[in-house]
Amino acid sequence: MENRQSDNAKTKQVRIDAELHYMAKTQAVNEKRSLKSLLEEGLAIVLNVDHRMIASIKNEQERQ
Repeated sequence: MENRQSDNAKTKQVRIDAELHYMAKTQAVNEKRSLKSLLEEGLAIVLNVDHRMIASIKNEQERQ
């Protein structure tokens, strides 16, 4: 079966283990923040990416 999802979105989906999802969701609720922001911050830390760099990349992509 062909994947019909458009690849034009500025966001991407990833599949994670259900237990990790539950733990992340619980942590996000405890911190009163979105799951998306928690996961993006976690990925930035793991990848050693500065949040200012991410903002710069987003701004550059929006200009194109």
